[in-house]
Amino acid sequence: ALLLMPAWHPSGEELLVTSYRSGGPELWRYRFSDRSFRKINIGHAAMGGTWSPDGGRIAFTSASGRHASSALIHLSGIA
Repeated sequence: ALLLMPAWHPSGEELLVTSYRSGGPELWRYRFSDRSFRKINIGHAAMGGTWSPDGGRIAFTSASGRHASSALIHLSGIA
């Protein structure tokens, strides 16, 4: 799968990437320790994420139809 727009986690232990694994843009976390990918379930198209300085939130572009906007998600309990 094509991985785009990588962003390093502040700890350096993960990457946040945009992938089209399911046909549309989605955010995924890659953990170096166990070489695993985990989808961040947002419920709609998401791309171009970046971590907050504490690693607890992700800012990203959310897309629905022809409309796009900036969004912020708190990761506690989500991914």
